[in-house]
Formats: sequence, C-alpha cells, structure tokens
Amino acid sequence: MEPGDRERADSILARLLRDHDGKLSEIDDARLLRGHPELRSHLESLLSDVRRFGALATIGSPPRPWTRPSTGPSSFEPSPGKRLGDFELVRELGHGAMGTVWEAQQSSLGRRVALKLLGPGLDNERARAFFLREARAGARLRHASIVSVYACDESEGVLWMAQELVGDGETLLDALDRLRLQRELPDGYYTTVAALFTELAMALSVAHEEGILHRDIKPQNIILTSTGRPKLGDFGLARVLDDPSLSQPGDVMGTPHYMSPEQARGDAGIDHRSDLFSLGAVLYEALTLVRAFEGDSLEQVLNKVMTYDPPLASELRSRVPPDLAAIASKAMEKAPARRYASALELADDLRRFQTHQSVSARVPNRWDKSRKWMRRHPTATASMAIVAVAATALLVALLGYISATQRTLEEQGRVRQLSDIKLIQDLENEAGELWPAHPRLLDRYRSWLAEAEDVTDRVPGHRETLEELTQLPSSELDSVQAWHKQALEELLSKAEAFSRPGGMVASVTDRFQLASGLEQATVTGTRARTAWADTLHFLGTSSLYEGVQVQPRIGLFPLGPDPDSGYLEFAHYASGDIPERGPDGGLIAHDHTGIVLVLLPGGTFVMGTDFAGGVAAEWHGLPQLQAILAREAPPHVIELAPFFISKYELTQGQWTKLMGDNPSQSPADGSGGDQLITLRHPVENVSWDMCQEALFRWGLEFPTEAQWEFAARGGSSDLWWFGDDYLALSETANIADASLQEHGQQHQMMEPTLNDGYVLHAPVGAFLPNPFGMHDMYGNVWEWCADPYLSYDHPCEAPRGLRIGDSSELRVGRGGGYTVDRLFARSAGIRDSRPTNYVSSSFGLRPALLCD
Repeated sequence: MEPGDRERADSILARLLRDHDGKLSEIDDARLLRGHPELRSHLESLLSDVRRFGALATIGSPPRPWTRPSTGPSSFEPSPGKRLGDFELVRELGHGAMGTVWEAQQSSLGRRVALKLLGPGLDNERARAFFLREARAGARLRHASIVSVYACDESEGVLWMAQELVGDGETLLDALDRLRLQRELPDGYYTTVAALFTELAMALSVAHEEGILHRDIKPQNIILTSTGRPKLGDFGLARVLDDPSLSQPGDVMGTPHYMSPEQARGDAGIDHRSDLFSLGAVLYEALTLVRAFEGDSLEQVLNKVMTYDPPLASELRSRVPPDLAAIASKAMEKAPARRYASALELADDLRRFQTHQSVSARVPNRWDKSRKWMRRHPTATASMAIVAVAATALLVALLGYISATQRTLEEQGRVRQLSDIKLIQDLENEAGELWPAHPRLLDRYRSWLAEAEDVTDRVPGHRETLEELTQLPSSELDSVQAWHKQALEELLSKAEAFSRPGGMVASVTDRFQLASGLEQATVTGTRARTAWADTLHFLGTSSLYEGVQVQPRIGLFPLGPDPDSGYLEFAHYASGDIPERGPDGGLIAHDHTGIVLVLLPGGTFVMGTDFAGGVAAEWHGLPQLQAILAREAPPHVIELAPFFISKYELTQGQWTKLMGDNPSQSPADGSGGDQLITLRHPVENVSWDMCQEALFRWGLEFPTEAQWEFAARGGSSDLWWFGDDYLALSETANIADASLQEHGQQHQMMEPTLNDGYVLHAPVGAFLPNPFGMHDMYGNVWEWCADPYLSYDHPCEAPRGLRIGDSSELRVGRGGGYTVDRLFARSAGIRDSRPTNYVSSSFGLRPALLCD
C-alpha cells in the first residue's frame, strides 16, 4: 500500500466516523477500497482502536503498525544505567503513544536531557515520519516557552530525539488534576493563569511566524518548569507550511477535546487560528477545571466541538474574572474570523487583563447568544424567520391601522412597549433557574436585576397611558384602544406582583445578597476559617472518620462534633440561623434555626428486614405480617460513600422561610388537642414533588432509602437502634400510643402500653437521639426518600445507594409517623409507597447531601 493511500485512509476514517458512526458497511462503499484489501484491513484496524479507546482516541496519532520491509526489531531494552549512543539513561519520565521519555546524561556535553525513544512496536514508516516531524519542527523554533530540540538520530536500531529537560516533567494536565481535588483554588490563581497563557500565546506566535501549526495543543503537551513557567512541546502532529513532506492538507489530526471545529470537520487549508481555538479550550479548562467539550464517545465530542458553545467560564466558577472568561470565549469562537487574528493579539489581551486595562474581548450578550444559536440551528432559524415575517406583517398592519385612525407615533411606541408582558414572564422563568443562591450565579443575578429594573422603570409610563384610556367613555373606545387598555391592565397586574414585597424581584434580590456574602460567611471569613481548620483537624484524628476527606464547602458552616455521638455537624447557612452550643455542648435551636447536617462516614451495612421468627409470631397476631415483611426482604449488603443527612426532620419554620408559605395541616400557632404547634414542628402535608422543588432551591437532595436506613440504625443491627425492647420507644419516638387514644382517636395500629405525651407530631428533637446524633428517625412524620418504589431484588447504585430498575411513579416513605405502631417505626421499617403528588398530615422530609 502506498503512503498516500494510508493518509487518505485516515481521512476516510475520520469522515466516516463523523458522518456514518464508523460502520464497516459504509467503508465497503468507499470507491478507494475497491480492489484494496490491505487498505480495508488498515481501516478496520484503525476503527477497532477508535472504538476501543472511545473519546480518548486521538485521530492522526500513530495507529497499530502495519507491516513494512524491516531490518528486524531492535534488541535494545532501556533501563537505568544503560547507554544509547552519547547518552546514559537515568530514569524514565513517562511514556505515550510514540514511546518513552527518559532523563539521560549526555556525556560529550555533560548535560542532562530528555531523551525520547521511539517505541519498539512502532518502528514503521508512519511512526518514524511522525517522530521525525516533531524533531524537525521543534528544531526550527527557539523560544523560552517552547521545548528545545537538540538532536535526533538512530543508535542500536532505536530512533531517539534529545530535548530540553524541563523540571520533573510535570505537565499542565498533572497540575490541573491536582487542583481538581482541591475545594478552593490558591490565592492569585487567575492572575497566574493569565501570565502562563500569555507566555504560551507568545510561544505560539513564534511558531506561527515560522510557518508551523502545532495542531495538538492540550494540557498534556504543556510542561511546567519548577518555577511554573510553561513549555510547549510535542510537535508530532505539526504542519509545516513550507515543507510539503510534513504537510497533508485535509487530514484530521489532533485530540478531539481540544480540536478546532475546522479540524473536527477535516477541512483543508486550516490556518494558525485553529491553534488559537485549541489554546482557548485549554485556557477554559484552566479557569474552570472542566473541559469545554465532554462526551461519552469520540463522535459526541467532535459534534460538540462543531456545534456546542460551552457556558462562560465565569458562569461555571463565579470567581473567574469576566474579562478572562471573555478572552477564552473569543479564542473559542466557532468561526475563525471571529477569533483573535493572531496569537500575538491574544497575548496582548491577556497582558491588558493583567495590567487592569480594557480588553478587546467582551462577554457575549443576548444577541451574541442568539446569533450563535441561529448558526447552529439553521432549520429552526428558518422556521422562526417565517414566523417573524408573519408577526412583522401583523405588526405593520396594526401600526397602519393606528396610523389610519390618526394615532400619534408616541401611541405606536406604547403599543410596542407592551412586550414588557412577555419580558416579565421570561424573567420569572429565568428566576426559577437561579437556585441555589451561590457566588457562581452573581453575574447572572446582576444581569437579571438590571433587566427587572428596566421593566419596573417603565411601569409609571404604562400606568399613565392606562389612566388616559380609562378616562375615555367605553362607547368612544375603538377596537385598538380597547385592546390596548386590556393589555395594559394585564401588564400592570403582572408588574405589581413582580415587584411587590415578597415578589420575584425581592426573591432574586435576597438570593443575590445571600450569594454575595456566602463564601465569606462559610469559608473565608475569620470565624469560618477557624471552624473549618478545627473540623479538618478533627477529621484527620478521629477514628469515626478513617479515610473520610472533606474540603471547605461554600454554604456549610462547621459546628464541630456532637458531644455525645462524636459525629461532626454542619449548619446549612441559607436555611436559617446558625445554632450555638450550650454549656453541655448540645445545640440550642429556635424557630428560625437552619438545617443541621450530620456527616456520616458511610460504609457497609446489611439493609432489610431484621425480624426473628419468634418475635414476628408474637406481634399482634397480624395475619398479614408475612406479606408486610416481604416488602423489606431480602436482607442485602449495601456500601455507601460518606454523606450528610439532617439531624432533624425539616421544620415548618425552615420550609416557610424558603417557600413563603406553610402547607402543614397542623400549622404553627394552631393546636392539636391540648398541644401547641410551633415552627419547630416538622413540616407535613408536602408531596414528593413539592419537596423536590424545595431541595433544588437549597442545593440539597432526598436521602436514598439506603442512606436513610443507615442513619436510622445508628450502627446497630437490632430492631431499633437501642435494641429489641420496644418499651424504650416512649423516650425515642412519637407513634400511635395512649396519648392519641386519650384524645378519642382510634387507629388500627396502636400501642396502648406506651405514652410519649404527644397527640400529633412533636417538635423536632423532642426525643432522645440515636448513636449518630439523629432525632426522630422513628415516628413523628414519614420521610420521603429519593428512590422509586422497587423491590429489594433490584440493585443499588454507588455512591448513594439509589435503587435502580424499571421506573416507578411511586416514591418511598420511611420511618412511620405519629399514627403508626412499632411494626412500622423500626430501622428496617415498613416501606410506604405513594405517588409523587401525594400529601398527608403525617408525611414530611429529612434533607441529605452527598459528601463530594
């Protein structure tokens, strides 16, 4: 097979993968393959590699070797102390698709180098061509931020390249992976990033001036010196414009996650702006610690590169400076003409950012986003254009009618202003997405509030127009005026609800104010820093948390360990006041105290029914007992990751603070028998759907059944966390007992030998906690769980233990309520199953949160 055929085979493969999902039936139809079985075999081999490696594959990197005339494999096996020509190998620094890189001592010049050795399994024409391409391209370049190439030769049958030795060989990818494990970025991080990418852009400018396109800029190919200076290396896929032997127009080369759209399409004649896109994608990842283009397959990644605009870096991480986010966004424009014209121009913008000057890049506005959307969706845009033309025709007709009846231009402008109705609706919809309050949403809050202010500023003018129309007798109003009046009335009604106290503007303003101070209140402030330092020290020394790691988390304030259980507790800042600890170390809570989360270490436990036969036979003589217990079987082992779960059931005060109402059937300031209901009582009469909305607003989640049962057991495998003697329930749970019976209420499930003192639900924390410090896990109110109602034959998914299987419209409730007996109020419990819209005076919620 000729070398040109191999290059065309790569191009065909890339196109087929993009257009036809890489089906071999399509390969059969390719004209080039007819009569070329060797070429087909090569394509099948490449396709197998791509399928096997998925999104990690790099189109254009050397494939598995094909046969060629060879002098035989080299017998040289690299190891420390061995010599290869003028070099003595010291230690292996790394390996990749092309071979291994060693630190070596060059004897003749007495210097340490990075010696790159072509892998023995890649000793073929194409691999050697890539290797030599890197050497020849690198040798032409001299810049402080480009890895220098000293020499390239062959010794003992091994092709080698001597390069500049850069520090310990840490790449930018290594550095980013390390940062991804940290909760907070170092001080001055974004300034450091700007300086680093300024140097990279300058280095790229030198390469472009030499007529060299890198074509594979990615974090792995950027090496960091001991002082943090970047060095761009690996020019193995470079295209040298004045060297035809190193140029193959139209081939698809690069790493999918960092390719430019024109690379992904396999366009011929790509230029230096393709490298700018790749550098922008790496800059984006450095700012956000996430890749701009992710996917489950190679095809999905390439499609995203060509069609998807990632969110601004400042939308993913609120502390990313807007100017720096705008620079990355401009570098990643889909159209090359909209990117920076040169790497030098990009470097200049990065310098302006560092010196606090205005940058040329700007944050995309609504029109920019609309333009990009239209470019990505031409069919939908054409349909919308037809609608817009029709709407314009109607508007022209309407304005013509007004003109015909001699209305003034001012009145025509007021008709157009009625679009404020739609704008208010759009703002209300957007506000529904701006949860939970968090610093990353600050820019969106500012933009939203600015638009809301524009709308409310126009309200007096609308009201004046309505008053003028109202003064006219109804008989004198023509159809346009009547419609105008009705529309203004609707607009003013919406605007009043929108801007009144407690309305949408007030809600977003509250979220903005909360988000503005959230980081300082819970992480960076003096008190918060001290609390987190104490917490992290406790985590590292407590036997309860062996192997558990937690980083400071915006929105959670550490309260230290519970004095009895020893488990760490955290206040959820947005949900209410932070509780203090009393003289005995216990929490002092009141009506407006926020959610308190307990950090549980997770681990392995046996979930499911815990009845012994003798105990079951004595239980009320219930004939349906076995059927009831079947809902809890079979017992099975579950492993959970560490998680947070609320120490108490969600209170009426906490729900009211967030949602603005109290849906409980027995609300605060009401009474049940002789019992006063306060805001410290659990919220009830809430459906699973209602709870899901509340949890979304707080950034919390339902506990899974597995998490709930783990927390309820408190480390015990008995019927209850305190053992098998149910008489202790009077001090640990609010269930159906003598108190309920004394007030004339009869339930099928009663425990007349017990008396907990409450007719209805009790204030949270009224009973003794379990060994984890959890209150009211039995009785009081049922607690919704995340899981669909499925049998225990279905497996659980890591790390939360969520039950997986065929979808169910029913959701699980656990723990029982104040209307059930001890059969229901157990650790394994009777599993209740209800529709997601079900409400009851005995159904409530206990929030949770995975520890990540």
